[in-house]
Amino acid sequence: MRPSRSWRKIRHSIRVFSVFPAERIATLFLVALVSIAGCSTTRLTETPRSGIEQLLLSTAIERSLDQVDFSALAGRSIYVDDRFVECVDKKYLVASLRRKLLAAGVQLAEKPEDADWVLEVSSASVGTDRSEGFVGIPSVNIPGPLPVHTPEVRLISHTTQFGTAKIGLVLYDSKLRVGLGPGALAHTRVTNTNWFVLGLGPINSGSLRSELIQARQKSEQPQDYRVALVDPHQVARLAQRNGTSGAPASKFSPEDQVPMPASTPWQPPAGLGLPPDESGEEHPPRGIIWPPDPNMPALPLPSGDGVPLLNWQFLPSIPLPFVPSREGD
Repeated sequence: MRPSRSWRKIRHSIRVFSVFPAERIATLFLVALVSIAGCSTTRLTETPRSGIEQLLLSTAIERSLDQVDFSALAGRSIYVDDRFVECVDKKYLVASLRRKLLAAGVQLAEKPEDADWVLEVSSASVGTDRSEGFVGIPSVNIPGPLPVHTPEVRLISHTTQFGTAKIGLVLYDSKLRVGLGPGALAHTRVTNTNWFVLGLGPINSGSLRSELIQARQKSEQPQDYRVALVDPHQVARLAQRNGTSGAPASKFSPEDQVPMPASTPWQPPAGLGLPPDESGEEHPPRGIIWPPDPNMPALPLPSGDGVPLLNWQFLPSIPLPFVPSREGD
């Protein structure tokens, strides 16, 4: 009985592989593996200025302007003179100043002659710098016939970025060209430090940490969270003032205006807090937030509150011998 054609093919394959040594089989396997391997690349781009650099400068500018009291300018017509501002973020500095004035109840003028007072702003220092340091063994180059280069060993290292803003403000009368006060010189320095311990890190610290944590918390809020841009009461007051001053009436009126919804504070989902106590107040969850760098996503580690309590009823009860008490004891 002749074997079938398929069996002859299988026997031929076995005979061929038995002839090849193990090295040839391994080589053929690697060639087949390389031939079916693929390759893909992703192009990653970065902006010329990092986000941390811009956040350092913007935070320093905002905190500098927070040192100035603009409440005395309420109800006045002010022109912002920015001729003496020369810095990397000039537009944001001027925009932040205008926002502070509008929040204080100031009416902004487009020309100096149309304003009651002129607010002259200047930038003494708006920029960033950095410093680095470490605790360990520095690298050493020993010259000679056989030069020796020892490696650098860093036990604890840090990199600190500084954002500095020094802003000058002068207020004077637009008609008389006379100063209305000594002026103000606001100066703020913001820091952002990343620590590395035995190569592990970064561990973030510094005065910018609160801004980074706040930005991360806002990014984790639900999508229906909105911040109200318009104050309904302020719109109603402006509409009433325009209607009684002889100027063209505004399209907004206190009666027809639809109240704008106020900003809805974010509430954590149910089940994240601890059970309420007797007073009915719910305590926030306790635990450690890792990693300490706010630039990285939060990863809450389990705390002692998340460990389930053991039910000690499963332990067998051991009967104790009963000893009758004697009278007089």
